[in-house]
Amino acid sequence: MNILILNTSFSKPYSCVVKGSSVFYPQNSDGNVKHSEDTLVAIDNYLNSAGITINDIDVIAVNLGPGSFTGIRVGVALAKGFACASEKKLIAFNSMEQILAFCKKEYALLEANSEEYYYGKVDNGSVEIGIVDRSATGYIYSSEEDINKMVDASIEVVLQKIEKGEFVTINELNPIYLKLSQAERELLKKEENGNS
Repeated sequence: MNILILNTSFSKPYSCVVKGSSVFYPQNSDGNVKHSEDTLVAIDNYLNSAGITINDIDVIAVNLGPGSFTGIRVGVALAKGFACASEKKLIAFNSMEQILAFCKKEYALLEANSEEYYYGKVDNGSVEIGIVDRSATGYIYSSEEDINKMVDASIEVVLQKIEKGEFVTINELNPIYLKLSQAERELLKKEENGNS
């Protein structure tokens, strides 16, 4: 089975191609990537390294967030575009499922902003996600985490969902935004200041 995993919710490039038991992805990253500019080129490189084309992909999996607003939109748009162009099975997962698979814990945090964390908590076999304030404690994901292990964690989550038959339709691929975008927050602030 050939799988394309679009994982653009984080600042590091965690997208990859899985061909049988081989995985094609960046072995290291010097810093943040611009998913809107780099993701298609990276996917093309992974497919070429695997010796396959997008037509050979059986399943497309995409991280719906939470995380980078633009990154999430890039991943979801690419998954929908590839799925529209050819009938592929689709898998949706979220950032907190990946982080929990990485850290092997029941509860984990991901920085949302200077005042909040996103949280993921295992609850009856599924992952509950939300926002908590900075007083929360627990494992906190860092963008300095090992890229190899984070890619492995996303593959683990995707393979479990494939095994359980948790496929979704193209209409179910919707970004997970737990807070307003920066542009929406600034607009609200302007409106509040204008109405004062």
